[in-house]
Amino acid sequence: MLKDLLIQFEKLLEKALELPFGEEDIEESGMVISLDRGIAVVNGLSGVKNQELVRFPGDVMGMVYNLDPDDIGVILLGGYEHIKAGDVVTRTNRVVAIPVSEDFLGRVINPLGKFWMVGGRWNRTTGSLSKGKPLRSCIGPPSRNRCRQASK
Repeated sequence: MLKDLLIQFEKLLEKALELPFGEEDIEESGMVISLDRGIAVVNGLSGVKNQELVRFPGDVMGMVYNLDPDDIGVILLGGYEHIKAGDVVTRTNRVVAIPVSEDFLGRVINPLGKFWMVGGRWNRTTGSLSKGKPLRSCIGPPSRNRCRQASK
């Protein structure tokens, strides 16, 4: 019986070794040790780089900021109410970077480089929101300030 199991295991192993093996098949993962106020302590990501993005459950991203020998500190860049100790964290092999182009001028972006819309689309030419609402009230004519000299 044991001999049959070993032969079956050997056949499965040979079949698995025949399949192509690429670098994208390898995924380094770790585990959340603790979580407090948007900061997670993660263990098991030994090859992670500073400011690298890591993925938490629910596609929440985090940025590595503290590389201790045993564990790492991660700033969470999204809602973390559902994340708990014991959850699996995976590397993305991407360091935090913001793309640069004309489209980003005058726009507010989040830490992941995505546009953040507040109240409408920003119009660069008029300096107002596209809904037609001005960003600030008009400035009237300058006021005259009179200085009084101190009496002796």
